Amino acid sequence: QLRTPAVLTPTTGSNEPASRVSSGGTSVRSTMTARTSDRATDVAFDAHAHHIGADGNGNGDGDGDDGIVSNDADVSDDGIVSDDGIVSNDADVSDEVVADRIDALVADLSTDPRLVFTTRMPGRPARLAEPARPLYPLIAQRLADRPLWSHQARAIDLIREGRSVVLATPTASGKSVCYQAPAAEAALERRGSTLMIFPTKALAQDQLRALTDWELPGVTTATYDGDCTPQERSWVRSNADMVLTNPEMLHHGILPNHGRWATFLHRLELVVVDELHVLRGVFGTHTAQVLRRLRRLAESYGASPTFVFTSATIGDPARLASELCGLDVQAITADGSPS
Repeated sequence: QLRTPAVLTPTTGSNEPASRVSSGGTSVRSTMTARTSDRATDVAFDAHAHHIGADGNGNGDGDGDDGIVSNDADVSDDGIVSDDGIVSNDADVSDEVVADRIDALVADLSTDPRLVFTTRMPGRPARLAEPARPLYPLIAQRLADRPLWSHQARAIDLIREGRSVVLATPTASGKSVCYQAPAAEAALERRGSTLMIFPTKALAQDQLRALTDWELPGVTTATYDGDCTPQERSWVRSNADMVLTNPEMLHHGILPNHGRWATFLHRLELVVVDELHVLRGVFGTHTAQVLRRLRRLAESYGASPTFVFTSATIGDPARLASELCGLDVQAITADGSPS
């Protein structure tokens, strides 16, 4: 849903498209912007908001009211846009076919009076990079078929140095790897623990599945939310190296019972805060106080965790992140992923 006037472009900014699909190794963004290997189509609408598979915050919620894209956040790497605009997973479809389908989609929209501007822009190849120090061998093995993009390598380097960072790059640019790799490395090398904070239980479950798929020996990852039974909560406190929770459970379940979390807090090296852009207003103010309590308690147990924030493309993400945690935070906004 867009405000007027709005012209969507591939550059960073609040009008970044809500989802991205790719075909044959070439990224194709959709929802409002669709790209092929050699061109892109940007669409802008006037005051009559036009929903295309995204909610009012620019996050794909899968509603797909206009049938353009139906997805939650990231579409699989070999997803494509079909004739009716629905994402499908056909890796054999060529870029030319995708381009034709995008052109057909724009042509269908050309008669809509709400369409006020279109432009074609060239695609951008991926910018690859390696961390200053090689990844832990097992982690490198898990990522063997996924070379790191420049912003991922930069984030990993900073996190290893103990510097708090905020990643504000487009959807599907691999922000999760930026904290997954350091968190796994801390657990494997030093038995360090990580606390990951998500605004919803669904996002925490998605990350739980992703981390579980890494199959890291001796590393336990678990969610700690309102669905956990008392027995499960006790087990998580005693066994988990990476805990995935939300601000409410951090406030009500973890911090008031910090004595039971003493071992976890003593080992705490990394705190991940996902979806930074939703932490504003009253909710953001409350979360800032909770994060400060977390820092104070961690320090009382001898820990000084590094904070990692992830965000949609917003203005001045470093300032927002710093105000939330009370630390200096460095922004990483240069996206190295292909588009």
